[in-house]
Amino acid sequence: MEREMTFDIFCCKLNALYQMSPGKGFTGSRQLKGFGFHDGIHFNRDCLYVMDSQEYLPLKKQYQSCPAVLLSCPAGALPLTGNAVAILDTGADVRTVFQDSAKVFMDFYTWREFLHEFDLSSLDMNSLVFQAAEFMEMELWIVDKDYRDSISTRLKKSLEDDPLEIDRITTPELLNLLNTQPEFAESFHTSGVQPYPSPFLGLLYYFNIFYQEEHIARLLSAFPDQTFSRGRVRMVEYLSEFVERAYIKYHQNTVDLRKNSRFRETLSSLLMAAHTDPIDVRTNLGSFGWQPFHLFQVMKLELEEFQGNLISRNYFCVQFDMAFPSCHTLLLHDEIISVRDLSLETDSLYFEREFPCFLRENLCHAGISNEAEGVAFLHRLLMEAKDALYFGRKKHNTFWYWRFRDYALDYLRANAVHQYPADQLEHPALSILREYDLRHNGMLLETLSMFVRQRFSASAAANALFIHRSTFLHRLNRIQELTKLDFSDEEQRVWLMISFFILKT
Repeated sequence: MEREMTFDIFCCKLNALYQMSPGKGFTGSRQLKGFGFHDGIHFNRDCLYVMDSQEYLPLKKQYQSCPAVLLSCPAGALPLTGNAVAILDTGADVRTVFQDSAKVFMDFYTWREFLHEFDLSSLDMNSLVFQAAEFMEMELWIVDKDYRDSISTRLKKSLEDDPLEIDRITTPELLNLLNTQPEFAESFHTSGVQPYPSPFLGLLYYFNIFYQEEHIARLLSAFPDQTFSRGRVRMVEYLSEFVERAYIKYHQNTVDLRKNSRFRETLSSLLMAAHTDPIDVRTNLGSFGWQPFHLFQVMKLELEEFQGNLISRNYFCVQFDMAFPSCHTLLLHDEIISVRDLSLETDSLYFEREFPCFLRENLCHAGISNEAEGVAFLHRLLMEAKDALYFGRKKHNTFWYWRFRDYALDYLRANAVHQYPADQLEHPALSILREYDLRHNGMLLETLSMFVRQRFSASAAANALFIHRSTFLHRLNRIQELTKLDFSDEEQRVWLMISFFILKT
């Protein structure tokens, strides 16, 4: 990676171990390639020198372009120019400081390697934020501009070691506190790492994240106001490059998840005939290429195994949608329901060819509705799919799927007697003939039934009953005498047909 350790980052990290003070000419942006060793002859401005101040002062002109950490520096003796910083701890020795400095370098490169691996991996944002907070010794937040979503971290420290008093308030309280300040919301147009008037005792810096010229989030960094704060800001700048890329991916995934969630919610509302805003329907369905005027079909799917296992059902929904991209499958009140948008299918035969195989391979049965144009019919199609599964399973339980159009008569028969029993709906002639046959051991009701089924043809009915036509006509005359039926009346014929139809229930 291009980024290297800089002098101000190094001083910032070392300042956590020693009390340090910079020279007035301290420039912290100098990159550090490693350590240099004092020999009084060779000077490398890209290397860090750790030495006693007594060695440094005679050679300060030569060393003024070199980053240096000075020990045992007398009060007021720090040079006015150059890149030196002094450790004010009187007990520090060169060997110990050098070892601590080497650890700072090692930690930085470990941190840099983590950022590099994070950039290439699919780790979540929380991993990045927590690792960054630990290395940078800051409090970090990533907050979206609407304050609906946030990622935050708190370093584990005692209240005595919390100069910002951040641990004493919750993240929502912090966001509310920031949000009440107009400058906070108004500063979303800025780029780069910017200081912000902190409501705490320390410093607060923010970095705005943009996606397609839209402000989507902000990285907040809070830390105590102490020496070498510029080094901390540089760490924020360094971190912000990775946070921006990572959050954009996170934002894209979140947007997709929200789109998918709104799509599913809209589809569920339409299936349940709940009130839906037409604009929302068009927008939410349109995000997946569906349109309200498309041609739709609904299926109810039922697994032979794992029907009660939520994980298995969710997995099945995903697999079904992968196999049939024109479908969207969801759990609706614990039932697996799939909506098929036939308008999106380029190969009309693909579904018909692959659907039966998929059902058999996954041990699944299906009830399939008719087709209808427009989302307004989705609730009706759902009812058809449920009824197709119910009546199909009762009538042909060896099939894998059943279409509602094949069981419409079964639905009519069942619903004709849903509210009233059949004997309350049948033609009165049937009860008369039933009672007559019971008393005289006759067959008049069967004769009338065959006459109706043979479309009121006496010859066809006689043949079906294996009797002579004159015998059949004699029975028919007896039926008319008892019931006063007029077979020329169309309404009477329809009523008789319906009566015998519902008697099959």
